[in-house]
Amino acid sequence: MIKEEGYGNIEVLETVTTLLTTSHPHCDSIIGWAHHFNNSRVVYILPGHGPDIYSHPQYRKLISNALKWSVGK
Repeated sequence: MIKEEGYGNIEVLETVTTLLTTSHPHCDSIIGWAHHFNNSRVVYILPGHGPDIYSHPQYRKLISNALKWSVGK
């Protein structure tokens, strides 16, 4: 489990592919998604602005995979 600050009142398009969810009561349920915009691949990952999450091996793998997917690898 990763503990991170949550956010609410975020607009998420119905056409996105959900990657991450949370059940935290003070946060929107979808916190990570992939989407295509025009000719671009877009990945949005809400959590991630502290040293604890950046050092977590699974989060680092998620970021690595997201970057590879976004450039078509």
